[in-house]
Amino acid sequence: MNIFSYLCSMMTPRFLLFKASAGSGKTFNLALQYIALLVIKGEHEFRHTLAVTFTNDATAEMKNRILEFLVNFWKGRKPRDFEALKRTLKYDYCTTLPDDELRERCHKALSAILHDYSRFYISTIDAFFQTVLRNMTHELGLNARLQVDLNDEEVVDIAVETLIENLKRDDKDVLPYLQQYIEQKLDDGRSWDVRRELKNIAKMLFHERYLKRSLDAVNKPFTIENITRFRKELEEAREGLLNTLREEAEQFEQMLQESGLDGETISYFNEVSSYISRLKQGILRNSNNALFGQHLQNMVDDPKNMLKGKAKKDVSLITIAQKFSDKLEVLHNIQKKADRMVNGTDLALANLAPMGLLEAIDKEVSRLSNERNRFMLARTPIMLKRMIDGNDSSFIFERIGTRYNNIMIDEFQDTSRLQWENFRVLLLDNLASGGMSMVVGDIKQSIYRWRNGDWRILQDLEQQGHNGIRLIPHPLNDNWRSMGNIVDFNNRFFPQAAEQLDTLSNPDDIRLDFYNKDEVEQHITKHDKEGYVRICLKHSKDKEVKDAWQ
Repeated sequence: MNIFSYLCSMMTPRFLLFKASAGSGKTFNLALQYIALLVIKGEHEFRHTLAVTFTNDATAEMKNRILEFLVNFWKGRKPRDFEALKRTLKYDYCTTLPDDELRERCHKALSAILHDYSRFYISTIDAFFQTVLRNMTHELGLNARLQVDLNDEEVVDIAVETLIENLKRDDKDVLPYLQQYIEQKLDDGRSWDVRRELKNIAKMLFHERYLKRSLDAVNKPFTIENITRFRKELEEAREGLLNTLREEAEQFEQMLQESGLDGETISYFNEVSSYISRLKQGILRNSNNALFGQHLQNMVDDPKNMLKGKAKKDVSLITIAQKFSDKLEVLHNIQKKADRMVNGTDLALANLAPMGLLEAIDKEVSRLSNERNRFMLARTPIMLKRMIDGNDSSFIFERIGTRYNNIMIDEFQDTSRLQWENFRVLLLDNLASGGMSMVVGDIKQSIYRWRNGDWRILQDLEQQGHNGIRLIPHPLNDNWRSMGNIVDFNNRFFPQAAEQLDTLSNPDDIRLDFYNKDEVEQHITKHDKEGYVRICLKHSKDKEVKDAWQ
C-alpha cells in the first residue's frame, strides 16, 4: 500500500472543518463537497444527506448552486469548476474517475433530485428542529396540529398588554410589584407607563440563557419571592461595603488628628482631607472618575511624597508617613472594589422590578400559546434538549423517518450552545456509523452573536476535536470577492490590532489569537492594486476626553 492509499484508509470516519473567511468561496466548496458525495455514494445519497444553514437566503443559494453545478458538469460547461470537483474527489475522497463517467454520474444525481425534490434536505437549522418537533409531538405531549409561532415579539406584546389589563385588586403577587415598579419610575422622574420596559425585558424569555435555567436545578426561577430576596441581599451587601469604607476613612482621619500633622507638614493636605471626607459620605467617584488623583497615587508609591520640604529628612515623620501611605492604599483598594460593587448593584436594582414580573409574563405567554395551539420558535431547542437527554439518537432518527449518513452545518460560528448540544447527538451517531460530517465557519464572524451564537464551540472543536475524533482542517485562504488593496489592508491591520488589544486587556479576558497572521491572511485573487481604504481616528484636544477615550 502506498502512502496515498494509506492516508485515504485513515480518513474514516471523517469530520471536515472548513475555515471560511468572508469571500473565500464557502458556498462553492460546500456545493462541490455535496456533489462529491452523490458521485461516490450514488445518486440517491441526497436522501441521506442533511445540510443546514441559518437563513432562508443561504438555503436557496446552496440549493441553486448544487443544481447549477450538476447541470454544468453534465453538459461540459465551466471546465474550471469541473476541474475543482475532480480535485475534491481526489484529495478529499481518494477517488478518480474518467470525465465521461463523472459527467454521467452528475446527470443521474440531477435527475434523482428533481424527481424527489422534497427529500433534498437543505434547510435552516430552525426548520430542521421544527421538523423534529412535529414528528415528536406525542413524546413531547403536544397537539399533533401544533403550529410554530415565528413572531416572538408579537406574542410578548399581547401577553404584557393582557397581563396589565386583567390585573385585579386582589392579585397579591403581581399588583404590588407592578405598583412598586411604577413608583420607582416616578421617583426617577420618568413616565409611569411601564409597558415598553416590560416588553423589552420580557424578550429575555426567549434568550437561551434564560431558557436553560429550566434544565439547571441550581438556578432559582425569576419569581417575585426570589427577586425580593435577591434585592434585599444586594442592598445589604452594598451597604456593608460602604460601611467598611466609612470605618476605614474615619480611622485614617483619627490617625491624622492624633499625629498632629497638618498642611504645614503634609503635601496636598486639603486634597487628602477632601478624599477622606468624600469616602465618609459614600462618594466613590467624581464626574471625571478622578476621586483618587495622581498626587494621592504618588503618596502611595513613595511615602516621602506625603511630606513637605525639610520634613522629608525627618526619620520619625517618614515612619508616620509610611503608615499613612499604607492606609491610603488600603482605602483606595476598598474604594475601587466598592465602586464596582455599588455601580453593579445599582444597575441590577434598576432592572430587578421588571424581572420580578417575568414569571407572570411567562405564564401569560404560555396561556396564549395554548389557546392558539402554537409553539414559540425560540423554545424549540429547549424542548428537544429535554427529550434528547432521555433518549438515544437512533430513536430520534426513527421518529424523523430518515437516517442521515452525511451532516453539513454551515455558518457554524453562529450555532448556540443549546443548538449544538442537540446536534452533537446526531453527529456522534453519524460518525460512529462511518458517516461524514462537516462544519463550515469562521470564528472572526462570530462577533455579531446572531441568535445566541457561541464562537467557543467552533474554537473547541478545532483545538480538541469531537468525542475523541479530530477534525480534518480545510482552510479556504483565497479571497474571491474583494479588491487587492482591501485584502492587503486586512492582512496587515487586524493581526497588529489584535496584538495591541491583547497587551491592553486583562489576562482573564478573551485572547484574540484567532486574529493572528496565519488565521487572518488571505490570498489576493483579483485586481491586485485596486481598492481603497480610508481610516478616521477620533481625536480631541481636551485631555480628560482624550484620556477617557484611550
